Amino acid sequence: MPLLPAVVPLIPEVRAEIVPARLARKVAPLFGVPWEDGPFGDAAWVSNFVDITLTEIARGAPLPVRSRVAGLTAGRKEWALVDRIGLPPVAGSLPNEIANATLNRFGPDTKAAVVLTAVNRLLDPLRDALDETIPLLVDETGAPLTPGLRLAGWAGVLVEVFRSQPALLLAGILARSIQRPLTTALEIPLAPTVARERLTRCEISAPRTASAPTQPRDLLIADATFRHLGMLGPVAATPVAYAAMHETILGLLLQRLLDVGTMRDASQLWISERRPGQFVLEALLTPTSIVNRFVRDALDYARVEDQALDNGGALPAVPDVRHFAGLGLLTRRVAVIALLGTIRQVLSSPAARERSRDAVLERLGPVRNLIERTLPVDDPVRAVSVCRIDVTWVELTRHDTAIDLRTAVERLDSSTRRCEQLCDAGVLDRGAGAEILAASNIEINAVRVANAERSGSMLPAPDVLDQQLRRRWRHWLEILEVPAKVLAGEWHSSGLLGYHLHNYAAFLASHDASRDGGEADLAEAARLFADVVLPARERFVEAVGIFEPMRVSLQMATGATTGLAEAALARDDLRTAREQAARGHRWITRALTDEATRVMVAEATERSCRFALRAAPALVIAAETGVPGATRDLDQAAELIAIARRWAESALTHPERYGRHEKIEIWSARIDKVRATTG
Repeated sequence: MPLLPAVVPLIPEVRAEIVPARLARKVAPLFGVPWEDGPFGDAAWVSNFVDITLTEIARGAPLPVRSRVAGLTAGRKEWALVDRIGLPPVAGSLPNEIANATLNRFGPDTKAAVVLTAVNRLLDPLRDALDETIPLLVDETGAPLTPGLRLAGWAGVLVEVFRSQPALLLAGILARSIQRPLTTALEIPLAPTVARERLTRCEISAPRTASAPTQPRDLLIADATFRHLGMLGPVAATPVAYAAMHETILGLLLQRLLDVGTMRDASQLWISERRPGQFVLEALLTPTSIVNRFVRDALDYARVEDQALDNGGALPAVPDVRHFAGLGLLTRRVAVIALLGTIRQVLSSPAARERSRDAVLERLGPVRNLIERTLPVDDPVRAVSVCRIDVTWVELTRHDTAIDLRTAVERLDSSTRRCEQLCDAGVLDRGAGAEILAASNIEINAVRVANAERSGSMLPAPDVLDQQLRRRWRHWLEILEVPAKVLAGEWHSSGLLGYHLHNYAAFLASHDASRDGGEADLAEAARLFADVVLPARERFVEAVGIFEPMRVSLQMATGATTGLAEAALARDDLRTAREQAARGHRWITRALTDEATRVMVAEATERSCRFALRAAPALVIAAETGVPGATRDLDQAAELIAIARRWAESALTHPERYGRHEKIEIWSARIDKVRATTG
């Protein structure tokens, strides 16, 4: 079940609402929204808006290609679904077909108008819930959140609506893009010389007839709710200015959603069969990336400054539990997603993250309490949101070894298992399940590497966490339905699935070669990065021009090569050690020569600290093993270690409590040793 599903309506009693409801019932299954009470049961299709016909929409099921019609329909006395195709009886129709005369009441583009009407009707409950949520995006004083955070909360909900039914939203966005220019009204006066002439029906300024078609132009869950944000203020004070702002800013978000599933976005779409005959479009998204890029582009276009996005600022107030419990269930679900979306937006900026760490930690407990007291136990939004809070808590505290993580890790283990159970039961959709499981795995693995081995931590042993993580990564691969050929690097037509295998490869790369099976893990990690992850991320860089995802993969990949080089040195295999060190040196050099990397490192944030502690070892071991030219990089390695040290000193009163403090000291000493040896 998606987190924010479309709702197939009942047939209303109000005459004017009957046709939109009937259209919604036809369109829903055609675009991956199952309707178990419909004539075709829980069958669902993933239709392409461009290819589907009005006849198929009227029938609510796909038709056979012309060459198969005679063979499939000959002698048929009753309608049926055959090979997922809707077949009427001879000279008959499918159940409750919509007449052409009804469809022709919509325009100017009939198909676009019909689909847009149906999508709006299916999303009406979610639109109402989002409208009720927007007033809740306030700070502790009751003042509206800053423009960027309001936009982030609003956009985060729309991204989740998209992930919940991608095929339907894609159709709605395309239908809107067709309708809007066609519904622009041209009222042009006539010159006296032609004023006495009768205009034909199709001429500009011809009088409208009583039978003029219904002409929807808004995707209401986006257009109508955006108007209620009130974020543009004096910048769009006139109707003309507001209309331009509305069209452009909303277009920025809708275009990002259209980019999902293409090489222009780091997301993965795939068609899955949830039940026999029920095809749906699944979506593994990176909501924070989509929302963050949209928010910054929107504010830049609107010339609205929001210092809170990078400097930290007022976080959303937690609604009163009693008042919140009185809201409709769908509103509560939408509001929780919006509230957490604003917090994720603050944390997406490394600088704001540093300044807001304590404030976010203080806010997470009350938000968790709100969710657990107001959402049902089996609600997928509750499960994912609680797990997200637990992930964030561990993420913000694990750097300090003085903090007792036992309870936090136990909570995260429990909430992760709950998400896995709901995903296996079909209550949680694959995309949302995979995203939250990967996020949990990343944090638990960081604890395994930096915290669990410390004496007195009272955490589960590293080997216990490792076995838990191996099982969960296998489950993650199953949820994503990853073909074996992709893991083997033999299939490169799988879109950006290889892009998302980064986190699994990084888990393998985090192992110690001295442990049983550790060297095999490192070798498999290096292979996955070289054959699958880095090629996919290279294609993303070429398509989008954003280097950061490639940099992250390069820095994690060097963890594998550094570990393999260390293992080879331990058995006096200098040749293998040099080969692995040279590969890691090439990878990290590419990351270091990127201008965005240099800017990021200079920020001296936790992100730059993590990069430094991957990059410096790769440079040092290259020099130790005699990789040509590597000794010239020792000064850079020393500066990277100094950056990591400075961040630890700024973030912690006692820097020795930093989980990777020992690593800083070890590599600093090795740099001094190589310098002394090489002169």
